[in-house]
Amino acid sequence: MANEFKRINLLCDGNYILPSNVGGAFPQYPTTLGANQVCTLAGSVPGQQFVRGRDYIYASFEYNVDDQWRNWGITIVFFVYVPLRCLPSSQADA
Repeated sequence: MANEFKRINLLCDGNYILPSNVGGAFPQYPTTLGANQVCTLAGSVPGQQFVRGRDYIYASFEYNVDDQWRNWGITIVFFVYVPLRCLPSSQADA
């Protein structure tokens, strides 16, 4: 997930902007991010129309993109070390 989100920007538009001009009920508010509006996506920065993907996953799930290679190493160790550790006990005579 961190690998995919680090490359994208999420656009604040439509339902992610408050207050918004839903169905033309509030014509004083534009449909894009204006001066008196805020983006409700996690990780948004006031005044910016985009939310960086890495900011979004950190604010939503506390995933840090910098930890992805550490996590990959832990996965490799798990799938190599655990079977090698179990192999002698599975070959032992009863």
